[in-house]
Amino acid sequence: MPAAHNSRTSYIKAAYRLTSFLLMVTIVFLAACSSPVPELIRLAPVPDQMIPAVNTRALSKNTEVRWGGSILTTENLAQETQITVIAYPLDSDGKPLPGDMSSGRFIAKLKGFIEPQLYQRDRLITVRGKITGYSPLQIGEFSYDHAVVNVEQLYLWPKRKEHDDIEDAYWWRSPWYHPYYHPYFPMRY
Repeated sequence: MPAAHNSRTSYIKAAYRLTSFLLMVTIVFLAACSSPVPELIRLAPVPDQMIPAVNTRALSKNTEVRWGGSILTTENLAQETQITVIAYPLDSDGKPLPGDMSSGRFIAKLKGFIEPQLYQRDRLITVRGKITGYSPLQIGEFSYDHAVVNVEQLYLWPKRKEHDDIEDAYWWRSPWYHPYYHPYFPMRY
C-alpha cells in the first residue's frame, strides 16, 4: 500500500506543477497582450463623430470626439498648448492611418506645457475631448475653420523605425535572410 500511496502523491505533485506552470504561462500571455494605449483612446465615444468637412461648423460645442492625425505645429502659450493636427482616419485602436485621405485639420488645446521636441511635426497623435468651438485661420488665401478640441486624453504614438516593414515582413524566410539581398528589393549601397 505505501507504493500506491507514493505514486498517487507524485501524480498529485506533477499535476500541481503542471497547473502552476500553465497558470503562469497564461498570466504572462495576458500581460503581453495588454495594450499600452489608454482606454479612452482605444474606445471611440458613442456616437463616434468624424471631423467635419472643410470649412463647416457641423458639430456643436461639447460634442465628445476622438480624433487623430499628424502634428503640424505645437505652440506653447502662457497657460496652454495648442497642437494643430492634420486629421486622418483611425484604426480600431485609435491610431491614425496616414495617407492621401485627410478629413481636414483641428486644434488640440491642453492645459500647461508640452515639450515641442517630443510633439514635433509629422508625429502621430490621438486625442479625446470635447469641441469648445471653431477658430478661423488662413491657409494661403483660403479661410479655414479649425475645430478646437479641449483635450481630456492624449496619446503620442511611438516613432516607427525606418526599416520595420522590410525586416519584419521577411524574417521567416531564412535564418540567413538579410533585407539587402532580397530578390524583390534592389541592392542598397
